[in-house]
Amino acid sequence: MQSITKSLEKISEFLEEDRQNLFGLMRAGLPYPEIDKVAEILPFKLPQELYQLYNWHNGITVPERISFELDFLPGFWFIPIEKSLDEVVRLEKLFEMYDVQEIHKKLWFPVFWSDIAYLAIAGDKNMQESGRIYHLSWTGGEFISKLEYPNLKTLLAVIAECYETGVYYTNQNIIAGQSIDFLQVDKMLFTQVRRKYILESLGVKIK
Repeated sequence: MQSITKSLEKISEFLEEDRQNLFGLMRAGLPYPEIDKVAEILPFKLPQELYQLYNWHNGITVPERISFELDFLPGFWFIPIEKSLDEVVRLEKLFEMYDVQEIHKKLWFPVFWSDIAYLAIAGDKNMQESGRIYHLSWTGGEFISKLEYPNLKTLLAVIAECYETGVYYTNQNIIAGQSIDFLQVDKMLFTQVRRKYILESLGVKIK
């Protein structure tokens, strides 16, 4: 779990220096007993690495008026654990409303949010050290789940390196007469970084 801490430290350093507006919205971390209390209503257990994430920061506080980019990684906000619980309920209701294939009905816990998708961790009835990260979306009325990362550790390592090396970068856009820096990604370099860390998680040494 040490590598998770290292990645979180790198992300903190970058946000504090280069994305101060977003860093200022990061909510204080939660002690483990409080995470336990918030998550006790779930019909599954959250993995240990997710406890470490929320102990670091509990997502962001969304301002009433958004005047700058809130993405923690391109396309996704880091939402508080309370908001994640709301999204769990929302997913359950959507599954009841639509004919969702059983293969997609896992113990989902959304961690990163957009208005059209989630990056969610797969929980378990027993507490595990880690959980797989899936991209969840609705396409043409069909629910789609796609495995993105073997665990949160790998995702955070990718985010940290993308910030450090400029794979993630900001680009100014004019919205309603206001200049806003949007978080962008160099897709080709991102693919290389993601591949490297996924292979490392599988024990493949890269020369």
